[in-house]
This record gives sequence, structure tokens and C-alpha cells, in this order.
Amino acid sequence: MSGDEPSERVGRRRGERVLQLALAAVPLLIAGYGIAQFHGFVQDDAYISLRYAANLADGRGLVFNPGEHVEGFSNPAWTLLGAALLAMGLPALDVWVALGIVLALVSVALVQRIGLLVAGPLGGLAAACLIAGSTTLHAWAGSGMETTCFSALLLAAALAHGRDRNGLAFGLLGAAQWVRPEAAMAALVLLYVRMRSVAAVDGFRQSALLPVLREIQGYLLPALALAGVRWWQFGAFVPNTYLIKGASGLASHELGLGTWKELASWDHTLWVIVAALVALAPPWRRLRGWALVLGVALLGVALHGYVADAGYLSTGWSIGEAASRGAFNGWALLTGLTAGLAAYTGLACPRHLSERSPLLFVALCWLGFVYYYVRIGGDILPMHRLFLPGLTLLAVLAVAGARRLVARSADVTRALGWAGLRAGVAEVRGALVGLGLALTALVVGQSVELSMGQRHYRGTRAALDAAHGAAGRDLQAIAEAHDFVPLVLAHDMGALPASAPDVRFADAIGLTDRRVAELMWEHRYSPYVRHLLWRQQAQRAQLLRLDRSLRAYFSELRPDYVVINAHLPPGAGDEGREAAQAGDAEFFAPYVASNPFFAGWTRSELFQRDYVMARTYEFSSILYLVTYRRADRPELPPIP
Repeated sequence: MSGDEPSERVGRRRGERVLQLALAAVPLLIAGYGIAQFHGFVQDDAYISLRYAANLADGRGLVFNPGEHVEGFSNPAWTLLGAALLAMGLPALDVWVALGIVLALVSVALVQRIGLLVAGPLGGLAAACLIAGSTTLHAWAGSGMETTCFSALLLAAALAHGRDRNGLAFGLLGAAQWVRPEAAMAALVLLYVRMRSVAAVDGFRQSALLPVLREIQGYLLPALALAGVRWWQFGAFVPNTYLIKGASGLASHELGLGTWKELASWDHTLWVIVAALVALAPPWRRLRGWALVLGVALLGVALHGYVADAGYLSTGWSIGEAASRGAFNGWALLTGLTAGLAAYTGLACPRHLSERSPLLFVALCWLGFVYYYVRIGGDILPMHRLFLPGLTLLAVLAVAGARRLVARSADVTRALGWAGLRAGVAEVRGALVGLGLALTALVVGQSVELSMGQRHYRGTRAALDAAHGAAGRDLQAIAEAHDFVPLVLAHDMGALPASAPDVRFADAIGLTDRRVAELMWEHRYSPYVRHLLWRQQAQRAQLLRLDRSLRAYFSELRPDYVVINAHLPPGAGDEGREAAQAGDAEFFAPYVASNPFFAGWTRSELFQRDYVMARTYEFSSILYLVTYRRADRPELPPIP
């Protein structure tokens, strides 16, 4: 009998390993199925990096237009990788798509490992399933963007910190800085956590701080190198996109509060956020902690109401008026409570978070991303691509909050009069664990179902090629056939310019155009918040001044061709297709004029006199690219 025991133990260990592998495969299978729902979805922004990469690979430099040194991308490492792939004759966009999917699966696996550290095997599995079922992950995995690369590096840094390998964690964040600028926020959080940890043990003695200073070099050296490259190449320390998205102040916050709501509603993650907030809450007996939370929460509710109700635009705004219009709603309470718990977490660094090494870092980073969502405002898609890094951290924080509830179940049973009844405690804990797993399964199932309903995104890459790509190729053919470099004004700096490498593009939105970006920064304006700023006379006057400046700039440019997105109303698809086939310029004129990114320039006397419609390209039943050319230059080649 005794001789059989080793083989039995070996069999049990083998069975446990098989079970662990099976459990690890579950979230990967969920993620893979969800990602497949978005097969064929490529974000137009990926083509901006692709054009920079192509110019670098062709020896023109890291530029959008040869000779114009403007950083219109915010993912240097991703763009440099694309240039290396193109130089080797490989299809950069296809490799980006494949690599993004692989890194999405790596992110899921890393979430499971971090969840295991903070909440045990079931917690790790639940956290991995939550992010594996996320529609945001599914959409951006194969989008050609750097989103999952940054998420994987951030999670790897959190895991390294959790294993007390802080030098490696800073190094990973240094690499992440070359992928996304938000890595700076994560590095500051890690430095703060490390300094608090050292000070709690040894105080701020020099000998105690030296290891931290050595660790942070792993971040500082790559970050300083990137800053040097940016200044040398572009004459600025931040991407040009920062001037666009960071210009509009409180109006951007107003739009961002709607984004915060989308974060909770789009992926069915409201209860996940609530669970995460439980992880941040002070112990129930910590009265000073709760006083801080509630004080900041009340202030946050008031600020939410002020911004969400656009009180900053009105001198007669009052709390009573805002409350009567419903500005103080559940989202105001959630915003205020999050702000209160953020203040408590950041100032107090509660022991129940710092005891498990990665959890405080995860919590503070997630809170930083929440503010980031609000600060930059919304995006064109409800599954905002910048949500993803924060969602991975949210999944970990949610299972930590659930574990905390289960751990405190003994206090609940005693309060109910079950003191001394061990079976009662076990039953409550078992019920809470079961409820948590059931809710996890519900959220994951609903999120995957939501992804299955977004299959219309599958045709994005083909539609971009058929419309923007075709327009770019026609312009490129003109440049090649007539041996000249036409100047084209457009606001879609994606597949259109990427298909026309020998054409110079002016960007009406400013992402790749320094002058437009500077004008928007000067007027404290972001193109994404125009509809909010237009409400009041003072803001409207400011917008009109900006429009005049932009119109003057466009008139000074006098582009050879102008490509304008015309959005038709729903149901006008057949009429639009007939007008496109007939070349009916009058039909498209009002839709062209309503495009806000051209500041009304298409209604100007110069445009009406000197430009004629040359061609239209159908992207969808309600979106057309309308191309104009200068009629005052008879030698200008027509579009084929």
C-alpha cells in the first residue's frame, strides 16, 4: 500500500496541473471568441502611424509630410516597429493586428496572475474572465493600434511590483512610455507607493531611499531618451495631439462625465465598479477615514452637478436650479463617492491595500485612469480605446473588493446573532462566493453578447479601403502621372493619406498640422466639444474667432484638392447613392457645409468661387467622402 502512495500523489499533482491549465484556458477562450466578433475592424488612427512608418522606411524621415516635423502620433515604439517591418518587406498593418491580438491574450493571462496574488485562485479566474469578456478588449485587440501592447506592459509592471521586483517594474513602465504617454502617470504612482513603503519602515533616510533611486532609473532613462528624441525630431516634448485633446478645460470635463457613464454602462460594468470601490473603502470603524470620504464625496457631487449641468457657462447658475433639472443623479453620487475614496486611498494608503503589494499600485493607477477618462472627454466610439488599461486594473480591484466582502462575512453573521455558529459563517461566505461567481458569469455573458451585436464593425477595414483608400490612390495616381506634389486639405488623416505617399496633406483637425493645433490651443478649443461650447454667447464668440483664424489659414493654404466627410441623415442612403452617381454637387453641398472641422470655410466666397466637386466615395450609406478640386487652375489634373 505504501508503495502506491507516491504514484497517487503524482497522479493528484498531475490532475491539479491539468485543472489549473484548464482554468487558465477558460478566459483565453472567452477572449478569443470575443475578439473574433471584431475580425476586420481596424481603427482609422492606425493608418496615421502607418504613414509615418512608411516615410521612415522609405528614407523620408519620421514625418507625415516630408519636411514637416510634427508628431501626429502618440505611440513611438509602435510606429518604429512598423517602420522596421516595412523595411523588411513585411505588411506592417497585418503584423500590428496579429501582435495586438496576441498581446490582448497576454493581458488576460497577466490579469489572472495579478488576481491570484490579491484574491486567490478563484479571484484570479474571475478577474481574467471579466476582462476577457470585455467588448473594449475585443474591439481593440485587432484594431492595428497599440492599446493592448500598453496594457500588457502596464500589467507586467504591476505583477513585477507585486513580486517585489520594482527595478523591473520601473523598466517595464519605461518601455511603456515609448508606447503611450499615460505611462508617466503609472510611474509616478509606483514611485509614490515605493516611497511610502520605504518611509513606513525606515523613514526618509538616505540609505533607505538609495534603492528606490536606483530602481527608478529603469523608467527615467527610457523616458529621458524619448524626450530627447522628441525635441530633436519635432521640437516639442509632447505629441501634437496633446494640443488638440488637452485644450478645452471644463467643457472637456463635461464630455468626460458622459464618458465615465459610458464606462459603467457600455460593458455592463457598473457592479464591477461598485465592487472596486468596496476594495477602496476604509474599515467600518475608521471614522476619520469615512469623514474624509464623505466630505470629498459631497464636494464631488456638487462639482459633478456644476460641470454636468454646464454651470461654468452661465453666470446665473445655482445648485437649486441644477438639482431641479436632475443634474444631481446617481452618476453624480458615483462620481462623488469615487472622488472621496480616491482622496482616502491616496492620502491614507490604507493597510488593507498596502499589505498585498500590487493592490495599492493597482488602485491608484485605476483612479488615475478614471480621472484621465473625464479629463480628455469622449471618443468617437462607445468602447473608448483608452478605457482598456484602466479596465484591466478594474477587474483586479473588483475581485479584491469581493474578497474583502467575503472576509468580513464573519462580522455580518455576528451582527445577525450568529456568533459562535461556525456553520453559519461558512454558509454566508459560501453564498457570497457563489453570488460573486454568478455575477461574474452574468457580466461576462452579457459583454460577449454585446460584442456579438457589434459585427457591423467587421467591415471597417474593407470600407476604409473602398472609400478613403480609393480616394488616396486616385490622388497618388495624379501625383505619379503628372510628376507633381498636390496639396490636399482633409480632416481624416488615416487611410486616405496612407494610400497617397507622394501627396502632401493639410489636416483640418490639427492632429498632424502644427498650425491648426496651435490655433486650437490658443483659443482653448477641442473639436470634440464644439456642440457644448456653442450654447452660450461668450463661448460662441470665442468659437467664431477661432473659425475666422482657421478660415484664414485654409485660404492661405489654397489646397489643390479638398476632401470632406459628408454625413447624410438616416434613411438618405438611396438618394445619396443616386446623387453620387450623377455627380450632384447641390445635393451634397449642405452636408459638406455642416462638417464642423472646416470652420465654415466651404461656405466662404473663395471656396464657392474656386472649387468644384470632382468625385464622391461611399464609405457607408450615410457617409461619403466628397472631393473638390480648384477650378481656377485649368492645368490641375482631374480626378480619374
